[in-house]
Amino acid sequence: MANHDVFISWECIRHFLVSFVYLSVSCNTFPNSPMTNAKAYSGHLKSTVLKYLLLIVVGVSIIVFCSFFQHITGVDGEYHYSQFLQGNYLTIPAVSIFFIVGLGVGYFWRLNPWLASFCLFFIFPLTSIIEAAVYKDSHNLIPFEFVFFFCFAMPCIIAVYIGRFIFKQVAKRKQQLGH
Repeated sequence: MANHDVFISWECIRHFLVSFVYLSVSCNTFPNSPMTNAKAYSGHLKSTVLKYLLLIVVGVSIIVFCSFFQHITGVDGEYHYSQFLQGNYLTIPAVSIFFIVGLGVGYFWRLNPWLASFCLFFIFPLTSIIEAAVYKDSHNLIPFEFVFFFCFAMPCIIAVYIGRFIFKQVAKRKQQLGH
């Protein structure tokens, strides 16, 4: 009986997470059409979640790609990975690549700008949390670090909004030319 209770609670958590992800990603995905087909909903949700997971990989890949050309390494010790990530992000090529990726995400995928940017920059807070767990005396001001990571993500958030705006303008122009 106890296993059944755990199963129900995990099912409730799963349904909550699916509902939360759907609400956060579907604000502009299905304009003017109610979701009536469960398979379409499930397929769309899976593809959208995969896009967000892909953005996490893309964010890490951009940092690693930039590190090959910039040769910025982290300092030895507690902040090795944090310094490596921040050092390779705080350059013009990396910020430009993140901005261009944000434009593409906004234009082609039309994802939620806040969630898409969070996924691109997910490695930054994750690294700080892991370093804080491993080295107990480091990252004492982690909430302030999260504010800095939010500032790092602002150009990407703006780029996703610009990409979505450009898509809407292009679609509006096509519709005007088609009539």
